[in-house]
Amino acid sequence: MTDIDALQNLLRECPRRGVRVERRPDGALMLRTPFRYPDGDEYPVRLAEAKPAGWRLSDRGHTLMRLSYEHDVDSLMDGARGALVERIVAESGLHWQGGALCLDAAAEDLPTAVFRFGQALARVYDVASPPRSSAAAP
Repeated sequence: MTDIDALQNLLRECPRRGVRVERRPDGALMLRTPFRYPDGDEYPVRLAEAKPAGWRLSDRGHTLMRLSYEHDVDSLMDGARGALVERIVAESGLHWQGGALCLDAAAEDLPTAVFRFGQALARVYDVASPPRSSAAAP
């Protein structure tokens, strides 16, 4: 028989082990998270105080910058793909600030917001990724 309480306590430790705050030399607070782009680079997530929400998570425009390496971002943000990106942004509670994706959260909601933000960035990035080829059937 599974001890549900023990399992719940174990799962509570997951976010604490995978996310930490670091102060950069310029004073900015950055979150170190387990989220990675396909090439292994970590998602840069800036954490800043925001009123009235409490905290703002931001990718500082990094997601669009990475997409621009292989795509024309203007055409990517147009048509069906652009509509899908905007739907992801809206569903996730994010907003645009310039070219940066941001999410505002109350302090007590920050753990959930971090994971929602990471998931949203992955979804936006995946919209532009070429389809993964599957093995050809024999």
